[in-house]
Amino acid sequence: MVSWSTTPDPDGTEPALQLTADRGGPYDLPAGIAGSAQFTMFTLSEAGSYEFTLTAATPAAASTPVARTESVRVHGVPSVTLGADPLVFDDVLHGGVTLTWVAANANASLEIFEVVPGGPDVLLHAVPEGDRASGSFVAGAPAAGTTYRIVATNGLAMTASAEITVAVRRRPAEILAFTATPPVYPPSSFTPGRRSR
Repeated sequence: MVSWSTTPDPDGTEPALQLTADRGGPYDLPAGIAGSAQFTMFTLSEAGSYEFTLTAATPAAASTPVARTESVRVHGVPSVTLGADPLVFDDVLHGGVTLTWVAANANASLEIFEVVPGGPDVLLHAVPEGDRASGSFVAGAPAAGTTYRIVATNGLAMTASAEITVAVRRRPAEILAFTATPPVYPPSSFTPGRRSR
């Protein structure tokens, strides 16, 4: 949406308006629009910064064209996916869980949490801005089945999230050591070759 307020030139002629930008376009204004107006005329589909310039001019000799520039930032809708390796954790085979992500438009933040049933999620990692498009993070060894959540936030506080659950293989009890030692008896009172009376 754009809005403006203009005045006629010294001869009373309403100015002709032209809207330009440093990207995208063309941005055509309906003919005959002048004075004060508010107008929704196009959708900015690409995320990023736009610089719009509105120019007003009339054919009068004493009239000099005037221009005014405004900047607009478009925030894309965030999206994110999350993967984990391994999906079944074995503390004998694995040292930790590697979480991987692919995200878009997480220009405000990208955070990884451990989901705690019945309690607040625990923040494990705040991804630096330069690594938000894709990357990986090694979480610690889970003691039990664990759900991880990643949350992407754009500049308008819109969020997108994804979750993945890692199971834990429980090994059966093991006997780590076992020994057997024969008993030691005291010396016998029986002497070979001697008869008892």
